[in-house]
Amino acid sequence: MNYEQLAYNLKYYREQSGWTQKQLSEKMNVSRSVVTKWENGTVLPDLKSIIKLSRIFDISVDLIVGIDTPREDVLKEFNRLYNSTGEAIDEETLEIFDYLIKHPQFKQQVKQMKDLPVKKQKAIHRMIASMVEEFTRV
Repeated sequence: MNYEQLAYNLKYYREQSGWTQKQLSEKMNVSRSVVTKWENGTVLPDLKSIIKLSRIFDISVDLIVGIDTPREDVLKEFNRLYNSTGEAIDEETLEIFDYLIKHPQFKQQVKQMKDLPVKKQKAIHRMIASMVEEFTRV
């Protein structure tokens, strides 16, 4: 475990949650100075505290202690929740999800396409493939 990464992650997830050190200390039932020491790496939280922090931040222990990156954690969790085929979701698939999230209009269009009959879906797939191929050549 990388102690500096743990300290950085604690501060990062606290700030992402919009909490002060005092607010986190109240949630953890520890003093604010203990949270300060965790965040500057002077003191390590014990295992019980790390588990409680993971529950408070709603993230995995692996993510808090720096074993996984947020992206790796998302892939693991996505595979755990949605993978019924046994085939792992890969980084490329996650990039597609990122793209859909960043382009809500396209996401809505894909959703509309999904509701079309299969024959029309296949026609759209062919058109998209043709357009992508054409733009790749340009």
